[in-house]
Amino acid sequence: MDPIKLDLKDRKILYILSQEARIPPSIIAKQVGLSKDAVKYRIRQLEKKRVIFNYLAEVDVYPLGFIGYDMFMKFNIEPEKERMIAEFFNNHKATIWSCYTSGEWDYYAEMLYSTNEEFHQFTKELTEHFGEELIEYDFMMVGDVYRISQMVESVYDGQGIDLKGVVEPHEFPAGRESRKLDDTEKKLLSVIANNAELPIHVIAERSGLTSEVVRYRLRKLRDEGIIIRTSPVIDYSKIGLEEYIILIDMKNLDDETEKRLQMRIRNNPDAKYAFRALGRLTALILVNTKNILELESFIKELKREFHKIIKSVHFLHVTSQEDYTLFPKILLEQSNYRIRQ
Repeated sequence: MDPIKLDLKDRKILYILSQEARIPPSIIAKQVGLSKDAVKYRIRQLEKKRVIFNYLAEVDVYPLGFIGYDMFMKFNIEPEKERMIAEFFNNHKATIWSCYTSGEWDYYAEMLYSTNEEFHQFTKELTEHFGEELIEYDFMMVGDVYRISQMVESVYDGQGIDLKGVVEPHEFPAGRESRKLDDTEKKLLSVIANNAELPIHVIAERSGLTSEVVRYRLRKLRDEGIIIRTSPVIDYSKIGLEEYIILIDMKNLDDETEKRLQMRIRNNPDAKYAFRALGRLTALILVNTKNILELESFIKELKREFHKIIKSVHFLHVTSQEDYTLFPKILLEQSNYRIRQ
């Protein structure tokens, strides 16, 4: 399928939405130079064509006492049964993101747990569920997060868009102070986690709260940094960009060199997500590039600049993205409410 071509107006709209998905169409219209109705129409078209396939509230789950566990799995499953892998992870309460990959591993998933014991129980569940069909797996725990950003800057960079307001990709060091959510906050986040574009009155209706309480609590969660921002989730394959997971194994890493590597990754316009594994000299980077040549060019640049610390570099090609949420069901446990649909 040929990639969908975006004109400058579409790119500007995506760029503005990436800063805040709840920004009113009337404000976007002024910045893009279109009418409010024209902006609404273009957004609907981007949604219809599945360039935008969801709107997420970007939630910083790590101060809530949870740790990300990134899993890499190899299966021996008949092609007609491969869908059962995605179904297992899509239905699992702890899944943040999962996808099929090609390369050394067949499937990748990031899970969220509060203790190593909980994760250990999950690995038992995984091996019991798939049995001999699961050949092997490996995992690493998320440590320092170098970068989180839904928007790949190459979508708008060089397109005549004023970059003064570009949203900075966030970074999160490990070991931040813990914080618990109350039931009201869980209600709000469960409603907007995968429907971040909903208007206030709809959020209030679905959560059983008043609009005033919704506004106050959402503002509080933003001020505390639990909600980073709301943003569209873009299917980059629709506009001709491939997705890759890069794994960098390192050696002899000192603080100064790691800071340089971190800044190098943060400044890569093709990177969306990157972190240093907890207790391991390994970094993971999620990137979108036009083709494998661009990917190899980036890897060569990293090797050239950091050859003294890089032991090896591997990459996986994301062939099909499956479940993706930044507020998985596990965060709702120990709550006694039901969300209105």
